Amino acid sequence: MIACAIGFGVLGAGIGILAAIIGFKMGVLGGGFGGYMELFVSMSVFGILGAALGGYVGNRITRSKDK
Repeated sequence: MIACAIGFGVLGAGIGILAAIIGFKMGVLGGGFGGYMELFVSMSVFGILGAALGGYVGNRITRSKDK
């Protein structure tokens, strides 16, 4: 279960980086120090959502083995 949460969290952070890069290219996100903060927030949000999803999936996998 922990491996799923960590794996999904890292994958979510990677998706957050890609989302921030796409936002920079489209001109939605600004540059400079604010750009780094927006990148960090995007990584954090997607990483937290990915870890939560990974915990849910890991719980479903391990719980089904216990039955």
